[in-house]
Amino acid sequence: MATVLHELVQAKAADGVFREISRVLNTKGSLAILEFKKIDGPPGPPINIRLAPEDVESIASPYGFIRKRVNEVGPHNYLITFDLHVEQAFIK
Repeated sequence: MATVLHELVQAKAADGVFREISRVLNTKGSLAILEFKKIDGPPGPPINIRLAPEDVESIASPYGFIRKRVNEVGPHNYLITFDLHVEQAFIK
């Protein structure tokens, strides 16, 4: 998922997206999310809708996603990866 999660959160659509990802992802699969760092300036969305890695983790964890790592991807982005642990999922 590349630079769209902040938009899904704004549109209140993240719940449905994470439900579907956790439903279709193989239990040995991984989820990778590329987002803009929570810093001012272009490129990217306004800072008030940007998500820090901790925000992404708190959004993903109720659906069984466990953070694996966070990597810097240039000066403007980071990549956060998750493993899926279905037995730990709390799907509403």
